[in-house]
Amino acid sequence: MDSPAHIRIEKGVRYHGLDLVRSVAMLLGLVLHVSIFFMEDQRIWMMSQHQTDPLNGLLYSFVHMFRMQLFFMMAGFFAQLVIERKGGHPFWRDRIKRILIPFLFAAIVLVPLHDLVISSCGQPGMVRQYMMSHSLIDTVKAVIFYGLLVDQYPREFVGFWHYWFVYYLLWMYLVHAVIRCALPQSIGKATSGFCGWVLRRASAALWMGLLCVPVHYSLTDPDFLPNHLNFEFNNFGYYLIFYLFGIGLYRQRQLLPKLEKYCFFNISIGCMLVPLVPTLTPFICDIQPSVAHDVLSLKWVGFHWVSEAVFEGGAFKLCYVLMRACGAWLLCFGFIGLAERYLKVGHPVVQYLSDSSYWIFYSHMIFTFSFSFLSAKIAWGNSLTKSYLIFVPCTYFLWWTYNRFVRYSWLGDFFMSRRKRRGSQGGDLHISTLQLIKWTWKPASLGLLFAFVIGQAFKERSMLVGEGFLKEAQIAQQEDYFDRAESLDQVLDRFGRSALHLAAMTSDNLRDYNVIEKLLPHFEHPNLRDVMGRTPLFNASRAGNVGDVRFLLAAGANPDLADRFGHTAAHASAIKLHLKDPAASERHRQILEILREHGADFTLLDHMGRNVSTLMEKL
Repeated sequence: MDSPAHIRIEKGVRYHGLDLVRSVAMLLGLVLHVSIFFMEDQRIWMMSQHQTDPLNGLLYSFVHMFRMQLFFMMAGFFAQLVIERKGGHPFWRDRIKRILIPFLFAAIVLVPLHDLVISSCGQPGMVRQYMMSHSLIDTVKAVIFYGLLVDQYPREFVGFWHYWFVYYLLWMYLVHAVIRCALPQSIGKATSGFCGWVLRRASAALWMGLLCVPVHYSLTDPDFLPNHLNFEFNNFGYYLIFYLFGIGLYRQRQLLPKLEKYCFFNISIGCMLVPLVPTLTPFICDIQPSVAHDVLSLKWVGFHWVSEAVFEGGAFKLCYVLMRACGAWLLCFGFIGLAERYLKVGHPVVQYLSDSSYWIFYSHMIFTFSFSFLSAKIAWGNSLTKSYLIFVPCTYFLWWTYNRFVRYSWLGDFFMSRRKRRGSQGGDLHISTLQLIKWTWKPASLGLLFAFVIGQAFKERSMLVGEGFLKEAQIAQQEDYFDRAESLDQVLDRFGRSALHLAAMTSDNLRDYNVIEKLLPHFEHPNLRDVMGRTPLFNASRAGNVGDVRFLLAAGANPDLADRFGHTAAHASAIKLHLKDPAASERHRQILEILREHGADFTLLDHMGRNVSTLMEKL
């Protein structure tokens, strides 16, 4: 336990390096929220660019591997620091002002605004579909206040865009308060002692990675995407581990030199794992899982446990999860140690960057997302160049908004704890946007040249393999795009999926036109199978696309072809009858009737010996 004298001395200590680490973790969100639009293996909500590149995917994987874990660890560290130095009541007053109020404003005002602006720029989704069939006033009424003014909210869930991390953070503060007030001090001491035991070892990341494996393995999506308002408890629990370790890290802050000592080792090993992530993640999260994963839900509301889905994946998934968890801890420990090694002494520029980070991350997405979707409509250029030309100007613009509207105004009281005063005697540094441009225009220009040359090479490769047809099959926004193709039978992604596969697996609620009808003339037959043995008909049945099922069966699709789990199209819809959404269940009931009418064999058995009738009754 620290002596009173030591505590008095440390009251003046500021952890400049760790403050910057927390800030950089937020600022990396700008990189993330540009790269996702231009990388390979995108998910449907971020689809926009017909030609993509692997460098954006590698950058996304690197940032996504550790960023939020590092942020929550630092959040726990500084929360404990404030509580011990100032007390619980000042901590809560500060967090209400700086976290709760900005979150409520974002949730009430900015999230609906994001929905409207980004959907109008081209984001595939239910809001865009609603916008195309209703007036602007009706769309605004449907989106604002999360659908309270209309009968049906045009989104599948209540989400908070990038503000989900603030939502999670508020819950973590609540857990922190419960631990302080309700649990005996012996538990806190034991936890702190465990953190100290771990930090003394060069293998600290391995021990913490092993600790996280059970939670990480249980995630319905091991890529741990956020679940917004009704989040999955184990998703939250995974991030909570990092927050609680941050508390222990502050209590064992005398061991920070250990992380400093091993920083290069941790970063090197962590970076070696990064290239494996974009290669394996699609297999684990999208390709391998059976239909049973679609009805698994570990959310607080709508909880549905499916044992075969939770434990599916075996050694392959276990190795991936261990690699992913250890990689996160390696990079977190590495960057904390690096900051302690070189940034113990404060610097005005570092402080300026730290002060601006919260606002820049808070306000950036409406610009990065909108410009990314709009850039997809421009035929010139390549994906790497586009992402670079969005990121750099947006950074300059957001810096300008910080200088103009936040740093010296009342907004600074919320985003920096206290606004700054121009020309104050405290030696406050002001960095104008013009100064920032002068300092960075040369490296920025070289970066642009690099992005264009490398990006153009990837674009040519993408055009040669017909990647654009695969992307349009999912985007479904340019109806004449397939007119330039003759046959698409040989145009496949690395998982053996054709444009017909990808179109069928995309919900028909996200399309501007019927892609299946447009694609069928370009295929010799519709029974192509991917690496898991799945056909376009299977994907259409799994997605609940009733119209697609009719089109494919009329074109000669075989309803009895099974995937590696023994699931046919009928098995897929029988499993998804157990969805909590009545409308979705009804669509799958219709599909089963259509398949029965076309002679589908309902007596076929899957890998667990179940036929369609058995699955309809119980999963």
